[in-house]
Amino acid sequence: MLFVGVFVPASSIELIWAVGIGTAILIVFVVAIIMNVIVSQKNVIRLQKEKYSQLQISKKKYDDLFNNVRDIIYIHDLEGKILHINQSVTRLLGYNVEEVIGKSIFDFLYYDSRRNIPEFLYGIIERQASGLISLKSKNNNQRIFEYRNSPMYHDGMKVTVRGVARDVTQQVQTQRALRKSELHFRQLLGQATAMRQNFALLSQEVLRVQEEERKRISRELHDEMGQLLTAINVSLEMMRKSIAKEEPMSLRRIDDIQNLVQQVFESIHRFSRELRPILLDELGLASAMRWYIKQFTERTGIQVVFASNPTVEDLQSDQKAVLYRVFQESLTNVLKHAQAQRVDISFQTHDSFVTMEIKDNGKSFKVEAYTALHVGSKGLGILGMRERVHSMSGNLVIHSEEGIGTIVKVTIPVQSHTP
Repeated sequence: MLFVGVFVPASSIELIWAVGIGTAILIVFVVAIIMNVIVSQKNVIRLQKEKYSQLQISKKKYDDLFNNVRDIIYIHDLEGKILHINQSVTRLLGYNVEEVIGKSIFDFLYYDSRRNIPEFLYGIIERQASGLISLKSKNNNQRIFEYRNSPMYHDGMKVTVRGVARDVTQQVQTQRALRKSELHFRQLLGQATAMRQNFALLSQEVLRVQEEERKRISRELHDEMGQLLTAINVSLEMMRKSIAKEEPMSLRRIDDIQNLVQQVFESIHRFSRELRPILLDELGLASAMRWYIKQFTERTGIQVVFASNPTVEDLQSDQKAVLYRVFQESLTNVLKHAQAQRVDISFQTHDSFVTMEIKDNGKSFKVEAYTALHVGSKGLGILGMRERVHSMSGNLVIHSEEGIGTIVKVTIPVQSHTP
């Protein structure tokens, strides 16, 4: 065997050893860097995947929100071409999304809104805009939407418009119906007010004519019928003188007839005074009331205490007539319904109004129940009193309480005296 040896100096061996170790270290370092880069890249890829996943989740949530809200959400360009719209357009207007994308929003305006296209377009691209707009559905029905638009910018320039439209058809129709009903109600109220005013004027005229007619009938009963009865009585008296004393039967018949004539005469005078007492026109309100109270007390036995005031005679003739009729009707109600033993009547005068108060100690009653038209003569009497007082721009208050009785209070404004 042949062995060939190579002699290598010791310093060279150390150098080779150092180079080998350095190379190994370098390789390990490079491998470590590569492994670190690989790990970092994997982390980047993992993060990117996670971000993408989150993005997909967010996009799904956005799509769900975008397509499931009750309102129509849309984006269109500055000329009105629809670029994006959610699926609410199908539910609210009947169009598929594909039928709407790419078309102008003005293709869907209802007829009454088309005349406002220039103003609408200017408003939505120049500034934030809101209002009402009418759109036509796929079956050509009108739907009313409340919209809110705002421009979208890119690099400082307006590029698109986004907006939200809410269907308010039902609300608007309800508001319109309410306004129409309100207008109709106001018209009816105006008519009712006019009718009430006309009725008030008619009532005043009826009461005035009634009072004049009572005055006329009263005077005719007092004057003409009184004269006729006086003439009959005089004739009977002449017949009495012409009949011989030997005819007692004829004389008794004449006496009977004269008694009947006197009763008729007294009845006519009573009717005349009740219709329109001459004392009211000739001697004044207080004298007429005193005469009526005297007759009333003698006929019923009910005590009436009367306290007058001289200033009431300064009232107008129509005002005094109203106070007298209320006084008369009140005493009639006391007699018919109250079962009272005493009535107090008094007047109070002030600078601007006069108050008459009539108070009895009889049975009470429910005032409200007797102001309806179906309760009979008492209710009609109260309504008549109220209407008379209102005709003088006055006020009538009736208060009735168990154990106390009833108070009728009339207040009328003072006016200058009319003779």
